[in-house]
Amino acid sequence: MTLIALAHQSAGHDVWATVIVVVSLLAMPVFSVWFLWRHDDGPDDSEGGGGGGPGGGGPPPDPPTPPDGPAWWPEFEREFADYVANVVAPSR
Repeated sequence: MTLIALAHQSAGHDVWATVIVVVSLLAMPVFSVWFLWRHDDGPDDSEGGGGGGPGGGGPPPDPPTPPDGPAWWPEFEREFADYVANVVAPSR
């Protein structure tokens, strides 16, 4: 084979390599936008999904509620007991 024939053969491979590279570079932004649109409901929405640890993404989970109810409940029970004790029962 002559040097010119080798140059013509390799030119065919260079064209395909160039086409593949150009198509890949053009497809990358298209797939990036599609991926971001498709995963729009990612871990930063209300479902949580934060990955704990430093920089885990998102606020820490809410602390668990006390087992005996909310903090204001004992005061409400005392006030309600006072109310019931001071109410006059209706006569029949």
